[in-house]
Amino acid sequence: MHESLKALAVLADASAGCGLATVTAVEGSSYRRPGARLVLTTDARRFGSISGGCLEEDLIIQLREVMKSDTSRTLTYDTTAENDLIWGVGLGCHGKVTLLLERISAPPAGLAFVHAAAAQKRTTAVLATVYQAADPGLLGSRFGLTADGGEWRDRLPDPWVSPLADAARHALVKGASEWVDFTGPEGPIRVFIEYIPPPPRLVVFGAGDDARPLVRFARDLGWTVTVA
Repeated sequence: MHESLKALAVLADASAGCGLATVTAVEGSSYRRPGARLVLTTDARRFGSISGGCLEEDLIIQLREVMKSDTSRTLTYDTTAENDLIWGVGLGCHGKVTLLLERISAPPAGLAFVHAAAAQKRTTAVLATVYQAADPGLLGSRFGLTADGGEWRDRLPDPWVSPLADAARHALVKGASEWVDFTGPEGPIRVFIEYIPPPPRLVVFGAGDDARPLVRFARDLGWTVTVA
Protein backbone atom coordinates (compact mmCIF):
# COMPACT_ATOMS: atom_id res chain seq x y z
CA MET A 1 0.00 0.00 0.00
CA HIS A 2 1.23 3.48 -0.79
CA GLU A 3 2.66 5.40 2.17
CA SER A 4 -0.07 8.03 1.88
CA LEU A 5 -2.79 5.43 2.28
CA LYS A 6 -1.13 3.89 5.33
CA ALA A 7 -0.57 7.28 6.95
CA LEU A 8 -4.21 8.27 6.48
CA ALA A 9 -5.44 5.50 8.77
CA VAL A 10 -3.15 6.72 11.57
CA LEU A 11 -4.01 10.38 11.01
CA ALA A 12 -7.73 9.62 11.08
CA ASP A 13 -7.40 8.12 14.57
CA ALA A 14 -5.27 10.99 15.91
CA SER A 15 -8.15 13.24 16.91
CA ALA A 16 -5.88 15.27 19.21
CA GLY A 17 -3.55 16.15 16.36
CA CYS A 18 -0.13 14.88 15.34
CA GLY A 19 3.08 15.71 13.55
CA LEU A 20 3.69 14.61 9.97
CA ALA A 21 7.11 14.33 8.31
CA THR A 22 7.22 13.64 4.57
CA VAL A 23 10.33 12.83 2.54
CA THR A 24 10.20 15.21 -0.40
CA ALA A 25 13.66 14.84 -1.96
CA VAL A 26 16.64 12.51 -1.78
CA GLU A 27 20.20 12.87 -3.05
CA GLY A 28 22.62 9.95 -2.92
CA SER A 29 21.98 6.83 -0.85
CA SER A 30 18.83 6.56 1.24
CA TYR A 31 16.72 3.76 2.68
CA ARG A 32 13.45 5.56 1.93
CA ARG A 33 12.35 7.37 -1.19
CA PRO A 34 10.24 10.53 -1.64
CA GLY A 35 6.72 10.01 -0.36
CA ALA A 36 7.82 8.08 2.75
CA ARG A 37 6.14 9.42 5.89
CA LEU A 38 6.50 9.39 9.64
CA VAL A 39 3.55 10.27 11.88
CA LEU A 40 3.98 11.23 15.54
CA THR A 41 0.85 11.45 17.71
CA THR A 42 0.47 13.63 20.78
CA ASP A 43 0.54 10.51 22.99
CA ALA A 44 3.98 9.60 21.58
CA ARG A 45 2.82 6.81 19.24
CA ARG A 46 4.86 6.62 16.03
CA PHE A 47 4.09 5.27 12.60
CA GLY A 48 6.38 4.92 9.60
CA SER A 49 10.02 5.75 9.01
CA ILE A 50 12.16 8.04 6.89
CA SER A 51 15.51 6.22 7.14
CA GLY A 52 17.11 2.99 8.29
CA GLY A 53 16.89 4.22 11.88
CA CYS A 54 19.74 6.73 11.98
CA LEU A 55 17.56 9.86 11.72
CA GLU A 56 14.32 9.04 13.51
CA GLU A 57 15.26 10.04 17.06
CA ASP A 58 16.34 13.54 16.05
CA LEU A 59 13.39 13.87 13.70
CA ILE A 60 10.97 13.17 16.55
CA ILE A 61 12.55 16.02 18.54
CA GLN A 62 12.14 18.33 15.53
CA LEU A 63 8.54 17.21 14.98
CA ARG A 64 7.64 17.94 18.59
CA GLU A 65 8.92 21.50 18.16
CA VAL A 66 6.82 21.90 15.01
CA MET A 67 3.77 20.56 16.85
CA LYS A 68 4.28 23.11 19.64
CA SER A 69 4.82 26.07 17.31
CA ASP A 70 2.23 24.96 14.72
CA THR A 71 4.59 26.24 12.01
CA SER A 72 5.49 24.08 9.04
CA ARG A 73 9.11 23.97 7.93
CA THR A 74 11.57 22.00 5.84
CA LEU A 75 14.45 20.01 7.27
CA THR A 76 17.50 18.53 5.53
CA TYR A 77 19.74 15.78 6.86
CA ASP A 78 23.10 15.50 5.10
CA THR A 79 24.89 12.25 5.96
CA THR A 80 27.27 12.17 3.00
CA ALA A 81 30.42 12.90 5.03
CA GLU A 82 32.51 9.79 5.70
CA ASN A 83 33.47 11.00 9.20
CA ASP A 84 29.91 11.87 10.21
CA LEU A 85 29.56 10.57 13.79
CA ILE A 86 26.28 12.33 14.56
CA TRP A 87 23.97 10.21 12.43
CA GLY A 88 25.98 7.00 12.54
CA VAL A 89 28.51 5.81 9.96
CA GLY A 90 27.83 2.35 8.60
CA LEU A 91 24.03 2.53 8.76
CA GLY A 92 23.65 3.07 5.01
CA CYS A 93 22.55 6.70 5.37
CA HIS A 94 25.18 8.29 3.12
CA GLY A 95 22.86 10.71 1.37
CA LYS A 96 20.92 13.93 1.69
CA VAL A 97 17.26 13.74 2.73
CA THR A 98 14.86 16.71 2.66
CA LEU A 99 11.60 16.57 4.61
CA LEU A 100 8.51 18.69 5.12
CA LEU A 101 7.46 18.86 8.80
CA GLU A 102 3.86 19.79 9.62
CA ARG A 103 1.43 19.85 12.52
CA ILE A 104 -1.82 18.16 11.56
CA SER A 105 -4.81 19.20 13.69
CA ALA A 106 -7.29 17.00 11.79
CA PRO A 107 -7.08 14.28 9.13
CA PRO A 108 -5.64 16.08 6.06
CA ALA A 109 -8.26 16.48 3.37
CA GLY A 110 -5.57 15.90 0.76
CA LEU A 111 -4.72 12.44 2.07
CA ALA A 112 -8.44 11.66 2.42
CA PHE A 113 -8.87 12.73 -1.19
CA VAL A 114 -6.04 10.44 -2.29
CA HIS A 115 -7.30 7.56 -0.17
CA ALA A 116 -10.81 7.78 -1.61
CA ALA A 117 -9.43 7.78 -5.15
CA ALA A 118 -6.86 5.00 -4.79
CA ALA A 119 -8.36 2.68 -2.17
CA GLN A 120 -12.09 3.08 -2.79
CA LYS A 121 -12.48 4.08 -6.43
CA ARG A 122 -9.16 2.47 -7.50
CA THR A 123 -8.28 5.58 -9.48
CA THR A 124 -4.76 6.97 -9.81
CA ALA A 125 -4.21 10.25 -7.98
CA VAL A 126 -1.55 12.97 -7.96
CA LEU A 127 -0.79 15.09 -4.90
CA ALA A 128 1.25 18.29 -5.35
CA THR A 129 2.79 19.64 -2.11
CA VAL A 130 4.74 22.89 -1.69
CA TYR A 131 7.81 22.03 0.41
CA GLN A 132 10.11 24.99 -0.27
CA ALA A 133 8.93 28.58 -0.46
CA ALA A 134 10.12 32.10 0.33
CA ASP A 135 6.75 32.61 2.05
CA PRO A 136 6.52 30.16 5.01
CA GLY A 137 2.74 30.33 4.76
CA LEU A 138 2.87 28.37 1.51
CA LEU A 139 4.64 25.38 3.06
CA GLY A 140 2.34 22.37 3.10
CA SER A 141 -0.23 23.88 0.74
CA ARG A 142 -1.48 21.22 -1.66
CA PHE A 143 -3.29 20.50 -4.91
CA GLY A 144 -4.80 17.11 -5.70
CA LEU A 145 -5.91 15.60 -9.00
CA THR A 146 -7.39 12.22 -9.91
CA ALA A 147 -7.44 10.40 -13.23
CA ASP A 148 -11.24 10.64 -13.34
CA GLY A 149 -11.12 14.45 -13.25
CA GLY A 150 -11.51 15.18 -9.54
CA GLU A 151 -9.64 18.17 -8.12
CA TRP A 152 -8.92 19.45 -4.62
CA ARG A 153 -6.72 22.08 -2.99
CA ASP A 154 -5.73 23.16 0.52
CA ARG A 155 -4.45 26.66 1.39
CA LEU A 156 -3.14 27.09 -2.16
CA PRO A 157 -3.51 30.72 -3.40
CA ASP A 158 -5.36 31.21 -6.68
CA PRO A 159 -2.27 32.26 -8.73
CA TRP A 160 -0.63 28.87 -8.04
CA VAL A 161 -3.61 26.66 -8.89
CA SER A 162 -3.17 26.68 -12.67
CA PRO A 163 0.58 25.93 -12.78
CA LEU A 164 0.30 23.17 -10.17
CA ALA A 165 -2.69 21.69 -11.97
CA ASP A 166 -0.69 21.56 -15.21
CA ALA A 167 2.25 19.91 -13.42
CA ALA A 168 -0.09 17.37 -11.80
CA ARG A 169 -1.60 16.48 -15.17
CA HIS A 170 1.88 16.01 -16.61
CA ALA A 171 2.79 13.61 -13.78
CA LEU A 172 -0.45 11.74 -14.33
CA VAL A 173 0.42 11.19 -18.00
CA LYS A 174 4.08 10.45 -17.22
CA GLY A 175 3.16 7.95 -14.52
CA ALA A 176 5.88 9.03 -12.10
CA SER A 177 6.57 11.45 -9.26
CA GLU A 178 8.69 14.53 -9.97
CA TRP A 179 9.89 17.86 -8.56
CA VAL A 180 8.97 21.14 -10.20
CA ASP A 181 10.28 24.66 -9.55
CA PHE A 182 8.04 27.70 -10.04
CA THR A 183 8.60 31.44 -9.72
CA GLY A 184 5.78 33.81 -8.85
CA PRO A 185 5.12 37.22 -7.26
CA GLU A 186 5.85 35.80 -3.79
CA GLY A 187 9.16 34.33 -4.95
CA PRO A 188 10.27 30.83 -5.98
CA ILE A 189 8.64 27.65 -4.71
CA ARG A 190 9.52 23.98 -5.10
CA VAL A 191 6.76 21.40 -5.39
CA PHE A 192 6.80 17.63 -4.89
CA ILE A 193 4.41 16.11 -7.43
CA GLU A 194 3.52 12.69 -5.98
CA TYR A 195 2.11 10.01 -8.30
CA ILE A 196 -0.12 7.64 -6.31
CA PRO A 197 -1.56 4.61 -8.12
CA PRO A 198 -4.13 2.33 -6.49
CA PRO A 199 -2.80 -0.71 -4.60
CA PRO A 200 -2.14 -3.83 -6.69
CA ARG A 201 -5.04 -6.27 -6.85
CA LEU A 202 -4.52 -9.98 -6.21
CA VAL A 203 -7.14 -12.63 -6.95
CA VAL A 204 -6.47 -16.02 -5.33
CA PHE A 205 -8.36 -18.99 -6.77
CA GLY A 206 -8.85 -21.59 -4.07
CA ALA A 207 -8.94 -21.30 -0.29
CA GLY A 208 -6.64 -24.09 0.77
CA ASP A 209 -3.97 -24.01 3.44
CA ASP A 210 -1.40 -22.64 1.00
CA ALA A 211 -3.64 -19.63 0.29
CA ARG A 212 -3.60 -18.48 3.92
CA PRO A 213 0.02 -17.21 4.10
CA LEU A 214 -0.24 -15.79 0.57
CA VAL A 215 -3.30 -13.74 1.47
CA ARG A 216 -1.74 -12.63 4.77
CA PHE A 217 1.45 -11.43 3.04
CA ALA A 218 -0.52 -9.60 0.36
CA ARG A 219 -2.73 -7.89 2.94
CA ASP A 220 0.34 -6.84 4.95
CA LEU A 221 1.64 -5.18 1.78
CA GLY A 222 -1.65 -3.28 1.46
CA TRP A 223 -2.78 -5.04 -1.68
CA THR A 224 -6.45 -5.51 -2.50
CA VAL A 225 -7.06 -9.24 -2.10
CA THR A 226 -9.97 -11.36 -3.32
CA VAL A 227 -10.26 -15.06 -2.60
CA ALA A 228 -12.42 -17.02 -5.06
